[in-house]
Amino acid sequence: MGVKTGHGKTKGTEHRITLNTPKREWELGSGEGALAAEWAEALQQWIGLPKVERIESGGGSSEVVKAQWMEVRIEVYKPDEISEEELARSNTIQKSVSSFTRSFTLTGRKKEKKEEESKAAEAAVGGGEEDEDDEDEEEDSFTWVYVALMADHTLRQFENESMSTQLHCLKLGYLVQSDYLDDPPDTYEHAFRVKPESALADSWVLCPDSSNDSEEWMAVLKA
Repeated sequence: MGVKTGHGKTKGTEHRITLNTPKREWELGSGEGALAAEWAEALQQWIGLPKVERIESGGGSSEVVKAQWMEVRIEVYKPDEISEEELARSNTIQKSVSSFTRSFTLTGRKKEKKEEESKAAEAAVGGGEEDEDDEDEEEDSFTWVYVALMADHTLRQFENESMSTQLHCLKLGYLVQSDYLDDPPDTYEHAFRVKPESALADSWVLCPDSSNDSEEWMAVLKA
């Protein structure tokens, strides 16, 4: 609402700048008159209505860092199954420690695993090879969507460039990993995987129009 300069008695902050805002008054101090004058001149430009225009996005109020149409595939996180050795070890512990509370869950999971193996064997006899092929095709399927990287460290998919309808959102964190696929599918040689900071999160496979686009995206994601 207003900016004014003045002088104080405290050495090192004697050159003062007072800012009036709708909620409170702020006072800044500097030991250098030239620096205080430079700040005051810059702050004068903000008196009145805001001078910042934010990019509108249907997924939230965050600014768009980078956006582009591309093909995307989502790889849903699946936890590793408990091995037979781990089950045997846990059951051994259960026998020696009466307070071991996971024994029932572990035993149940082992039973469920056996039932799943039995069903899988029955499916194999009845022509399970076709189901396996369908599963592979589903895993390798890509979809054209509008992808936007937001300033709040999220990667989002939208139906179109207006970003009015959000399809998916991936929280990246600050230690996001982004690299080319070791064994890319046909016609997707420049596809790259985005793995968030969380080890339990899904990962996305993105495929822009060219390898140059992929390099640019990976550089921005790792920045």
